[in-house]
Amino acid sequence: MFENPFSRRRSVRTDSVDASKAAAVRQTFSSGPASSGAARVPAIAAQRTCASMAGVKAASKEISRTLMKLLKSRQGVPVETLFGVLGSLAGFSCQMGIRDEYSRRANALPPLHVVRTLDGRVFYFGDALNEMLAESQYSVWSLSASHARKLGGTPPDLSAIFAHVSRTCGGTDFGVPRFPEGRPVKDLPVDYIRTFWSLIQPAVQKHCNGPSEWHVAYGLAIQAAMDVSKAVIDPGAALEIVMECAVPMSKLDPREVGL
Repeated sequence: MFENPFSRRRSVRTDSVDASKAAAVRQTFSSGPASSGAARVPAIAAQRTCASMAGVKAASKEISRTLMKLLKSRQGVPVETLFGVLGSLAGFSCQMGIRDEYSRRANALPPLHVVRTLDGRVFYFGDALNEMLAESQYSVWSLSASHARKLGGTPPDLSAIFAHVSRTCGGTDFGVPRFPEGRPVKDLPVDYIRTFWSLIQPAVQKHCNGPSEWHVAYGLAIQAAMDVSKAVIDPGAALEIVMECAVPMSKLDPREVGL
């Protein structure tokens, strides 16, 4: 019989990644990322063949497998934390994918609009970023929201999440998710980036054909997490956690996490 890996407790804690788990994951990925190939436009074509999606699907499975391993405790996998981590990484991968793409082009700056706040912090906006995050067929939002609906969930108001993130840029509330009632998560999205990006991203780069596919791999991993956790958390609530983390992390200055 299938054993549900998720804790049913309403109030959960985030388990720290111990040294042995992190070391094991780093050993698994010791071969490093494979070459991404020629530069491509930072958007996913509307039509894809099964062959072209093979790498993305392989990457999504690695994301799921690794996070399950890292987050599992005696109580199971803290489901809210899982979706918080996935959302944070998915949002951050949108910006990092654009940066990686344009770093391959001579004298080309990434199409990101820089916003500097009075306290000296920097945030990034732009159409290319929004396309990967929420607007294209294979955006994080499109993949996650369509699957949540398929499983009977009601998606949150995405425009309200974007508005909240824009209002809080430069303030103490930036990057502090407003999670569904009864679904607390201990750590902040920026902490998830610091902890998990270096552990997860090498496998994503290894399997994907290029940086324009990174966010798609995370989107498919979110779908898989919804499938196995639907008896524990409503897919609509899971999606809300994902986007409350994904939107602010897509704007984050990578220097704040040492990148």
